[in-house]
Amino acid sequence: MLQLQAIDESLFILINSVWTNVFFDWFFPNITDLHKTLIFQIFVPLLVLFFFFKKFQKKGLLYFFIFLCSLGATDFVCSQVLKENIQRFRPHMTHVQIEKRSEVYSDYGMPSNHAANMAAVATWCFFLFSRYSSVMILFAVLIGYSRVYVGAHFVSDVVVGFIFGCLFNVFIIKCFKYDFRKK
Repeated sequence: MLQLQAIDESLFILINSVWTNVFFDWFFPNITDLHKTLIFQIFVPLLVLFFFFKKFQKKGLLYFFIFLCSLGATDFVCSQVLKENIQRFRPHMTHVQIEKRSEVYSDYGMPSNHAANMAAVATWCFFLFSRYSSVMILFAVLIGYSRVYVGAHFVSDVVVGFIFGCLFNVFIIKCFKYDFRKK
């Protein structure tokens, strides 16, 4: 276990302190909190709703609602259940030297909500809108990387977030898969 922790800390230091440059110092703090911008909060849900409606017509509204509930459940379980029970401190609360490039809003980092939520979105995209899934997967990876770059998470926090977000949403999608096929 100590060896895994040492690898995790070494990867964190590489991403957060070594593999840095001026462009990344601007790009990753901005992309990590993109979801907090008003344009993102308005435009992205409308765009997603459009895709659901275009593919599934009237039922797209129901599926969009299920998607939003799934995303909300992913976020809730990560922040209120997993983080509170795992209680792994974020990098700035440990002995690891970091470059803090973003604010964090809780003491615990395992799993990363950003990673879990992006994995949830990418999973839905993979199953329902496969044509766009590679773009969403790339975006999810960028968000996950940004969480380490800004100093908010260790690499394992992000990996566990990705795994949880993907598996949790595969389960939800499989529960409704028959209905999605029917259009």
